Amino acid sequence: MGELPIISGENKPSPGLCRSIAHAFGYPVEEVYRWAGLLPPLPEQDTAAESALHLFRHLTVADQERILAMMRALAELSEGKGEK
Repeated sequence: MGELPIISGENKPSPGLCRSIAHAFGYPVEEVYRWAGLLPPLPEQDTAAESALHLFRHLTVADQERILAMMRALAELSEGKGEK
């Protein structure tokens, strides 16, 4: 028995299959779409931001506020050092 068309690269997975995979493994749908070639890749910096946002959305509101406070403090420290 040969490989499945999706595994062999003959066919791209459907958007529905990508959504199911994303849901099953806890990945952002857009990220799975990009892996499947249904969306163009993002620059590396955008990929990190997309992953951070996905994780952020799964936090409680209280934890989101803590993370935002930490990010603000780090941004102020970076600005004080002249970093970007």
